[in-house]
Amino acid sequence: MKSVAAGISRQWEKVFSHVNRAVVFLDQGVGELLHWQGGLTRLLKAGASDVKEFSSFESGAESDKKAVFIVSGLLEGDNREIICDILQASNFQYVVVVVCQGSASHAFSMDGHTDEDPEFFNQVEERVLEWMGNMNYTAEVFHIPLSTISIGNSVFLLPGYSRLSPLMESDVRQIELQYNNSHSKAEHKDIDSLKSVDFSVLPKHLQVQFKCFVSSVDGLLAELGVREDIYAMGHTSALLASELESFPTARNRRKTKTERASILFVDRSLDLAAVTSHTSESLMDRIQMMLPRLPGHVTDVKVNMAPLCHVDRETGSSVIAPGCLATQTGSEGHLQAMMTGKQKEALMEVNRQLVEAAAQCDLPLSLSGKPGRVTAEQLDSTLKLFRGKYKQIMNHLDWIQVSMATSEMLSHPDNRHIDERISVEKGLLQSLDDPSGLEALSQVQQMLAKKHEDRWIYSIDDVLCMLVYLYSLVGPPILEHEETEEEIQKSILDRVLAEKGSLPSIIKSIVTVGGKVGDRLIVSELLDGVWEKLAAVAQARANMREFREILEPGSAVSPVSLNPLIRQLVSAILDPGKPDLPDVENKSSGLKDMLKSGFGLFRAVSKPRPSDHPLLILIFIGGVTCTEVKQVKDLVNQLKPGIQVVIGSTRLLTPQEAVMTVLGADSALSDSIE
Repeated sequence: MKSVAAGISRQWEKVFSHVNRAVVFLDQGVGELLHWQGGLTRLLKAGASDVKEFSSFESGAESDKKAVFIVSGLLEGDNREIICDILQASNFQYVVVVVCQGSASHAFSMDGHTDEDPEFFNQVEERVLEWMGNMNYTAEVFHIPLSTISIGNSVFLLPGYSRLSPLMESDVRQIELQYNNSHSKAEHKDIDSLKSVDFSVLPKHLQVQFKCFVSSVDGLLAELGVREDIYAMGHTSALLASELESFPTARNRRKTKTERASILFVDRSLDLAAVTSHTSESLMDRIQMMLPRLPGHVTDVKVNMAPLCHVDRETGSSVIAPGCLATQTGSEGHLQAMMTGKQKEALMEVNRQLVEAAAQCDLPLSLSGKPGRVTAEQLDSTLKLFRGKYKQIMNHLDWIQVSMATSEMLSHPDNRHIDERISVEKGLLQSLDDPSGLEALSQVQQMLAKKHEDRWIYSIDDVLCMLVYLYSLVGPPILEHEETEEEIQKSILDRVLAEKGSLPSIIKSIVTVGGKVGDRLIVSELLDGVWEKLAAVAQARANMREFREILEPGSAVSPVSLNPLIRQLVSAILDPGKPDLPDVENKSSGLKDMLKSGFGLFRAVSKPRPSDHPLLILIFIGGVTCTEVKQVKDLVNQLKPGIQVVIGSTRLLTPQEAVMTVLGADSALSDSIE
């Protein structure tokens, strides 16, 4: 079996081989990747003399003679200037630059071509020597495609692309404007739908980001040693799949590798109901919803470790470095149970591992609580035995941090509110016996008016989340109720103006311009934009043939339910009957497939399928939830297809993050490549 974790580890071993007796400078993207490979401790164990931020305000000490720069982005713009500034303020005689992007990505960013330039890194070495001030010193530049973290058995993320999300119909107008504004009148194009959007009309920064993403995927496939057939579902996934098919280093790799794999890109936008639902099957999802992100990270969470330390309880959380979920021991077993086990079983496993850790440390255990039920109080009673025992904490750090996170989640004040939202979601589902969604929309309208004394029960962000959930669930039929939509929009407008000074984060990002919430007319126009995006959410599956519906109709024996797209897709792929997959596009078609079709005149030739090879890699563009990971793993265990299924994504998503990505003011079209 192919191990993504082992491949990532091999990439980092190449990095560690260069850091002995060096000052290491890391940018934020690399810092997050390193965090999941043991953190700064790994660099120090490898011999690094110091680790510093990749910043023009940093430099080496007078006695420091060797530096290693690890850069996640391209060696241009700010990144080049920062390296230059650090070198000119230091006395280094030996410099190593580790670049996570290859020469093809740099070539495309600079002149629009993706051919590999074997001289590029030599030219960078020459420039580095100039900045060092002595051409007799030593400079080395290496390309190591660091981009991926492993968070469990056969699960990986590419956090550097966390802001990469699928294009939608609501983006088409902006794409047309940006393209025509940057080209001469003779080159202007009419771009009337998402179908008309090809790679060439995208803004340059987004083209560069697509190329860098493809380069990162290619680097992972090279580490796995495979040549792949490429598939896509969704418009943005199809663009990325085409870029991977034609990427120069990927073409060269496919000529030399013999082991086969399939890779399937899937647009998150095709099913936003599954990710905006607060109903979760995974303990990890619940923790992700409750705990804040670790500062500077898009994947890990911040765990309060102060209760285990000898500090004042009131100030402890602000002076003690936060805990996290990333492994400190090199094993990902503590995350696997949290992601793919049932919530109740995962809670019991966390408690069991914590009790075993306490027993191994000869701590005075006093087991309490009801059998089969784990509470925050139960976990806390065991955790307090470790207070101040730092050696024992370090010996069992992974499970202790998970236990602290679980306890914090179980006792979090937002639990009740999330349970209320789950109840509302169930009510909306059951109202969809009316498949047009009118009754469900009316329920959302009622949410906006509900108060307890002088406090709104549901925030505007709660309502926006329910709207994205509903529009994705119902699809185009929900767009027929303009009058009800206008009533909801007016109610949101009234509340925005009434709550100007205390708006929650999502709606605040939408209606704030220049740091202020505008007048009624401005806010009304901005909310019109929200409804354009909601319409795009509803239309996302409109052109699909097999997977158009994710709403499972009710019957006499079962209620209406959500049948997530991912579960439908993987079930169809792994079906031993090998049904056609009309919504899955094969991007590896070429002369070989044309010949097969010709020979098909004389014998039956089956169409290529993602399940044809021993390894299937699913990459979800725009995020995935641990509940979806669990659903895929459950299907694999149930169907036993005889192939390995690996799940990847650009990020883990919570409902709020999903809604912020879809409706928030920031867009992939306005982002710059970092």
